[in-house]
Amino acid sequence: RLEVNLATLKKLMALASDQLTRTPGHFLTGEALTPADISFGHLLYRYFTLDIERADLPPIAAYYERLTQRPAYQTHVMVSYESLRVE
Repeated sequence: RLEVNLATLKKLMALASDQLTRTPGHFLTGEALTPADISFGHLLYRYFTLDIERADLPPIAAYYERLTQRPAYQTHVMVSYESLRVE
């Protein structure tokens, strides 16, 4: 099941990468941060901090890097989720 979900995630990340490539600006729909970026951005934090294999998608990596430079992202998204871990 995990393998199937990771394969689906890989396909969805490729779609997001294509969107970022086609859209002028720094965000999913252009120059302005939108609710789409907020929703996707919080998922990316988990994506980049979990110990999983990730596809090499430079547009996603650059987008994530831009998000991590935003003070609000650092304060409200880049938080510990240790209490959610299941061992």
